[in-house]
Amino acid sequence: MGTDRGNTPSSSVQRDRSGPLPAGKSCRRTTAVLRATVAEFPFEEGKLGIQMALRLLGCQAIPPWVVSPQAVITKDNVKDFPDPTVN
Repeated sequence: MGTDRGNTPSSSVQRDRSGPLPAGKSCRRTTAVLRATVAEFPFEEGKLGIQMALRLLGCQAIPPWVVSPQAVITKDNVKDFPDPTVN
């Protein structure tokens, strides 16, 4: 559970430094620009996890660090990734 103002549990109410925001107000910046996002590949992450588990069960060595695939998606390369809304 998250906290706000130090040690009190946070609630679902958005807060700023002066307390709860009135309904309909937002503390988000309106001038922020999303320049990139990171795509994770859950199928590949799961496959790596199974591979490492099988190695452990077979008493084989596993690397101390396993890197799962990720990709930075920008406006320049977004066309190279599948549309998640299309089946």
